[in-house]
Amino acid sequence: MLSPSGDRGSSGKATNAVSENTIKGSKKPSLSAREQKKSTSKASYESGVEHGLAGRYEEAIKAFQGTIINEPSDADAHFGLGHALFNSGRWDEAAEAFKRVVAINPKDYEAYLYLGASYFRSGQYEQAIDAYKSAVLLKRQSSEARYNIAHAFLRMKLYEPAITYYQDVATFRPKSSEVYNDLGVAYGQSGQYEKAMEALKRAVSLDSGNAYAQSNLAITYYLLGKYSDAIKAIDRAGRLAPEDFVIQSNHKLAYEKLNGAEIASGEPVSLVNAGGQSTAEGMRWLSRSDVVLGIREKDESAKATEDSAPLVPRAAAPAAAVDGLTLSRSEMPSVTMPEGDAHSAAKPAVAPAKAETPVSNNVPAEETGAAFLVNLYRVGVGDVLDIRLLNESTDRSTLYAVLAGGVLEHPVVDKTFNAVGKTVEEIAAHIKSELHRRALQPDSGVLVNVREYASHVVMISGLVAQPGEKVIKREAIPLYVIVAAAQPLPEAARVTVTSYATGQTTHVALNDQATMNILVRPGDVIAVSKKLQEFYYVSGDVSNPGQKDFHEGITLTQAIMAAGGKLHKAQNATRAWTRSVLTVGVIAPSANREVSVTRANTDGRLVTTSYDLKDILSGKEPDPLVKAGDRIEVRR
Repeated sequence: MLSPSGDRGSSGKATNAVSENTIKGSKKPSLSAREQKKSTSKASYESGVEHGLAGRYEEAIKAFQGTIINEPSDADAHFGLGHALFNSGRWDEAAEAFKRVVAINPKDYEAYLYLGASYFRSGQYEQAIDAYKSAVLLKRQSSEARYNIAHAFLRMKLYEPAITYYQDVATFRPKSSEVYNDLGVAYGQSGQYEKAMEALKRAVSLDSGNAYAQSNLAITYYLLGKYSDAIKAIDRAGRLAPEDFVIQSNHKLAYEKLNGAEIASGEPVSLVNAGGQSTAEGMRWLSRSDVVLGIREKDESAKATEDSAPLVPRAAAPAAAVDGLTLSRSEMPSVTMPEGDAHSAAKPAVAPAKAETPVSNNVPAEETGAAFLVNLYRVGVGDVLDIRLLNESTDRSTLYAVLAGGVLEHPVVDKTFNAVGKTVEEIAAHIKSELHRRALQPDSGVLVNVREYASHVVMISGLVAQPGEKVIKREAIPLYVIVAAAQPLPEAARVTVTSYATGQTTHVALNDQATMNILVRPGDVIAVSKKLQEFYYVSGDVSNPGQKDFHEGITLTQAIMAAGGKLHKAQNATRAWTRSVLTVGVIAPSANREVSVTRANTDGRLVTTSYDLKDILSGKEPDPLVKAGDRIEVRR
């Protein structure tokens, strides 16, 4: 007889006899049914992986459930189901799926991480801590699990164990600015302000661009009575994150408490403290406080990426409140200037969108990078400046408009001084030098801020609820900020940016987060429209060649799969979705297979690039993005 595993039993003859005499009986059909069941389960599992890779989580959930019906002990199917539920925001159901995974395989470290993350997201912090501790038992050096435990204790307002775990993580990740920022927040929440200040200073020393650490340091300085330091720190935070609502609110509150009035962002030469209570009421601490897989270090690559990808994108994490203080850290997106950006060529012979739109032609080369531009504002015609001499008591207005030609009608400013293209710091320095030269108030501090922004304008039109001119408060700003402010309509799918500086046109898909991060400059024109139907073409060793619908973000391997091409041969049951960078687990790449991609360049000539599919699948080479109109040939 056949054993349950399909092997032959100990009685060979009996088995042969039964098999020969029951060709039309139950044995053969039973074996065929098992093979059919196995084949169905495999197909359903692979379908789940494919749907998951494409972000179709509901379809992935149904596919993995189909596998589980046939193979209830398949840990990988349960893991895939849990991952799809997790990415769909169904935390409780995801937790149940991951609980089944660890029941099947109690040594599955990644399943415990996801189980803890599921509990964390649903607010079940004690259960999350238990799951993460199980992960630590399996991987003693797991800084990720320890970091998540610290976050859970912080959410529970149990500050001492949170501090202990943050300190523990810091021994594993001594160069992580984020870890020291979160440690500082835990100290600050528990009232240990001196220790909070030291931790936050360490965070800033590791990454001076950490806006959250700068903001938290400002709060700590304030609570310690170091008001001048608090103003400097909150000003730095405000310049680093000009569009961050919480930081800008903290900035406003700091000036209201310390100066008795709302003052726009700008580094003061000096600031006289007007008093105020030693409380940070209304100001908000900012920590990461969300599930993570990788922790950023201070090195050459740390500015742009984590050591490894997070379990889920942090931007998708829901905000949570602890004592009314917002603790979810949605990181500022990195700003990049892609190849062919509209601001890389010469200035065209086109009219600006608005008269006298300032374009800084004499800016030093080191001041033209993306990171610099988003933190910089140069005054232009129409701006209104608030200019104060801190040692002077006067009833007259401190507001001065920048007139045509850059004239600034301040009594100390010479008519030959051109304010256009200057920063508020440069204007303040000029006024101070004039005061010293004229021996009027040589020791007076000078505070210059922009009270009304008017000179830097971009135009947006098309499928938006609020078209028209938009004033920007930096020399450059990410495209998504402008589009979001204009409120795109549901049918909007495509954005076209025409550069004032170069006349070049850039097309961007509204759902492409990376390209929506390109910078727009004063005078640029933005048009929002419907999506155009685009295609790519596949031929060669695929089962379904021909014209395919193009979608932004599709990669070469995904395009081949969409045409019915096979990427590799599976050696055994493999784990899909083991990490947030979705892969199909351990694979056995086939022999070298060449794929050629032919693409039209800017002058219409075709250029062909060859790729080795084996190198892409093994991770030696990146999976390139496909562009509309590409011709893909898969060779045998």
